Amino acid sequence: MVNGSKVKNMIDAKKIFSKKPQLRTIPGITCRNLPLNYFSIPKSACTTVKNILYTLDSGASYTDPLAIHEDGDALLWSKSSDRELYIERLKKSEITFTFSRNPMSRVYSCFVEKIHFDGVYSFPRYRDFLVQNYGYRVDANNDISFYRENFNAFLLLVRDTLKVDRPFRWDPHWAPQSLLVDEFEKYVGIDFIGKVENFQIDMKTVLQKAGIDADVDLSVRYNESPPPPFKLNDFLDERLERTIRSIYIEDYDRFDY
Repeated sequence: MVNGSKVKNMIDAKKIFSKKPQLRTIPGITCRNLPLNYFSIPKSACTTVKNILYTLDSGASYTDPLAIHEDGDALLWSKSSDRELYIERLKKSEITFTFSRNPMSRVYSCFVEKIHFDGVYSFPRYRDFLVQNYGYRVDANNDISFYRENFNAFLLLVRDTLKVDRPFRWDPHWAPQSLLVDEFEKYVGIDFIGKVENFQIDMKTVLQKAGIDADVDLSVRYNESPPPPFKLNDFLDERLERTIRSIYIEDYDRFDY
């Protein structure tokens, strides 16, 4: 999907920083040697894309693929120590791109990794809030009925965080992708939006548009989420599907899902 706005030599990073964007990945993630600018949408292959960019840029694999998100210097972004280099490389970007993902798969992946499992990358504060306010049960691991209700509780929390009168601000891991893209495009236009479901072909398109001829394995995935106890189709019912579609209606329409 092409959005249409060509951004080479047009990203005024200093002006963008002065406005203090809501998303820390604005005005993008770029490389020291490649003319690429990436808008990272959580739970839409962002770990995979960042590791591919790092490999292409440095010629080596990142030591801990999951830790790349917090490393300010593996790639160049708003947390990088060399702010001037970051600004310089943004100006030399040939393409700004991102990836979308099927909303149903994405929100379930978020639930599994951030809420259901208790690990390094989970959100215990949100889980506690679900227990206290939405009837979430932490002892529901092996019961598919309770598991279904826990997922429904999470969806209701997601819905409520998108309201004007909300318990707290939405998190980028579950916010609609259309909302995140709109927020990013207040500052920088996106030239190409690929699909996770068509990742290898669309990532090749990104590299081609940037004039990058590189031999890199695009089939490798760096998945953060552990295997869920149940597949989504094992317990998905009309109520859950209706709720997901109502929350992510613009994603379904805008990204053609």
